Amino acid sequence: MDKLSQYQLQLKTLSVGNHHYEFDLDNQFFIDVDGPEINAGEVKAEIEVNKTSLNIELNITLKGRVETTCDRCLDALWVDIDVEESLYIKFGKSYSEESDDLIIIPEDEGVFNIAWTLYEFCALAIPICHSHPDGECNAEMMNILNQHSVREIDDEDGSDDDIKTTENHEVDPRWAALKDIFNN
Repeated sequence: MDKLSQYQLQLKTLSVGNHHYEFDLDNQFFIDVDGPEINAGEVKAEIEVNKTSLNIELNITLKGRVETTCDRCLDALWVDIDVEESLYIKFGKSYSEESDDLIIIPEDEGVFNIAWTLYEFCALAIPICHSHPDGECNAEMMNILNQHSVREIDDEDGSDDDIKTTENHEVDPRWAALKDIFNN
């Protein structure tokens, strides 16, 4: 039996109208999905299905928190998520993702497993740069990182300038931006 079979929506046999589904996406869900971004989670998923004679609209709400890895210290990091998305489903001959919000499923099957879609919406809710607030990263790992970070660049005259200069001694804006990162 498929570990994620409880997330299958029997769309073909649904009557026309509104239907409501709820799922608790716990640690076992994220283990079973085995996605790369999320290690664990506590997320409440609510799905409103509006079936018409032509198509099916899913309104998905996800609220809770997920565990990912901190970009700086590599320790576990919990991130709050609050997602509201819509997804449209139509019946066709074969499975196809026509766009970000339109999926074609085989009419002869009429079943849509929403598990991976729920996972993707959770993963997309995680900020691109995910790290602990300043001072909360693993101190040992931050010490190691700081030991291997280059902080100063000596120019030709041996001064302790920490930004690279061009031949006419104007500051290259790319180096200035890097200096700001290190100073933070």
